[in-house]
Amino acid sequence: MLPCHATIATTVTHILRMTRLPSESNIIRVTNIRANVRNYYMQFEEQTTQSLLARHVQEKATLQQQSDSYMAYHSKVNETFKKQIEQYTAGL
Repeated sequence: MLPCHATIATTVTHILRMTRLPSESNIIRVTNIRANVRNYYMQFEEQTTQSLLARHVQEKATLQQQSDSYMAYHSKVNETFKKQIEQYTAGL
């Protein structure tokens, strides 16, 4: 039994609707959404990079300050030991 013309027409219409190409407005909308998402992630990356760089600079400055403090303390300790040894050896 052959299908009637109405059934064939309905099936063809249904297939065409399923395979319909997106409209120009939908293409533009999707393109804009993609551009917005791309821009958002670029801004996020830039902010993250700047934050990491600032943190690195701050950590480096802190380490330098700690190093300078240690060297100053170590220098004073050496001077004190040197004076004490000189006093001790002078008293012998």
